[in-house]
Amino acid sequence: MSQVQSSERFALVSGSADRLGRAFAVDLAKRGYQVAIHFFRNQKGAEETARLVEALGRKAPLIQADFTEKDAVKKVVEAYFREFPEIHLLVNNASAWSAREQLRASNDFFQETPEEWQKNFLVNCQTPFFLMQKFAPSLQKTGGMVISILDESARAPFPSRSSHSVSKSALRMASRVAAQALAETARIHCLELGPIVPPEELPGELSQKLEWAGVDSAVTALGTVLEGGHPSSYFMLQRKRVTRENL
Repeated sequence: MSQVQSSERFALVSGSADRLGRAFAVDLAKRGYQVAIHFFRNQKGAEETARLVEALGRKAPLIQADFTEKDAVKKVVEAYFREFPEIHLLVNNASAWSAREQLRASNDFFQETPEEWQKNFLVNCQTPFFLMQKFAPSLQKTGGMVISILDESARAPFPSRSSHSVSKSALRMASRVAAQALAETARIHCLELGPIVPPEELPGELSQKLEWAGVDSAVTALGTVLEGGHPSSYFMLQRKRVTRENL
């Protein structure tokens, strides 16, 4: 794999205004990365993430973009390269999902709408795919890496979250396509996380039925992917243990 020597390392974490995205951004800053902070609506949260990253002596430019908009990829890439000269790591963390979907009946086949289907595919698959494509030339030069955050629905259907499940499994296939296209010049990984932290709107009784691994486990899993030196792979965090298989 070709490598370009650089005194700095640069990363982009999508959806990093709060929750896991923020934790990933801060962890990357601790590892020496300058981190671009992408957000959709939560500018206040993004500013707090940036403050935490900057407190570690790193740069943290903010990039606002709605992943359902046609020009989202162009907007993100142009904004990124205005701030940073190259990219070593892309973390596709942004995801379209809410607790409302979790609260549906066990089978939502008859409740799914074209609008929701389109939103899930744009945010969960199409935009991450084209971010990989547009950042690929720089990733190839730096010998960089992509980590796309998935969940269990990438492997098994969630009847109450049909469009989410299909879009996440599509992102896994998109990652396989990218891995083959980039061959030995960049590594493309997927990291599947189970329940990590409950959404604020999730009712307590439902939250108590699930085993939440916690943010620290997710950050540790990200570190396992970063440090492993593996070829393009599919990683899974299950019961606070990370396993790996071929992408």
